[in-house]
Amino acid sequence: MVMTNSVFKFPKTFLTQKRDSNIAVTLLKESDYKDWLKKQDKDIKARMDAEGFSPTGKQVFVIYGAKGQVKEVVISVNNDVDLYDAAKGADALRNMIAKDVLTKASFTVKTTGLKKRDVDQALTGFALSNYVFDTYKSSSKTQLAIVWPKECDKKRNKAYTEAAFIARNLINIPANDMGPDEMEAAARTIAGKAEASIKVIKGAKLEKDFPLIHTVGKASPRAPRL
Repeated sequence: MVMTNSVFKFPKTFLTQKRDSNIAVTLLKESDYKDWLKKQDKDIKARMDAEGFSPTGKQVFVIYGAKGQVKEVVISVNNDVDLYDAAKGADALRNMIAKDVLTKASFTVKTTGLKKRDVDQALTGFALSNYVFDTYKSSSKTQLAIVWPKECDKKRNKAYTEAAFIARNLINIPANDMGPDEMEAAARTIAGKAEASIKVIKGAKLEKDFPLIHTVGKASPRAPRL
């Protein structure tokens, strides 16, 4: 049961309110880059040139406020935002900004000019970047907290990210700890959460109707099942 609980252990990414320290996120599409750049002051343009930021070059650019605080991050993305645009951007932030700053901050995605699908893809990408498998070993990975924008499908994003986390945990837990009993328990938990029915076939019926599964599984002291 303890190992089954590990299947459903995943990071909390989404917030309903901003934290005192909040960092805006601009998802900059290649098609919007020139117009966006024209609106920036000369200092920003000079830094972008010096750091090699471009739609097809360096992916993340940090904008600082008057007091030196991180005010905004710009992430270059595809014109049709991909899950991994935001995920790669989030990973880059972990290497660019101090952990203490990231841990205390929340992030808000600026949705103006973005399609709802773009926003959902970015939110899911940010969430997936938080994944860490720490069942056997603690991790120091910095978790990023994202504020739910109005222009998003909360139910879809939550379901997608949790499903991905569950699948990753099921894969990452080794077979000696994730055997047939644990897999069945996890499947029953998932079915219960989804209010779905579940049927488990084992014993004589498995041997009769699915002899190959029975034959392979009988080598183990743990009874096979489907």
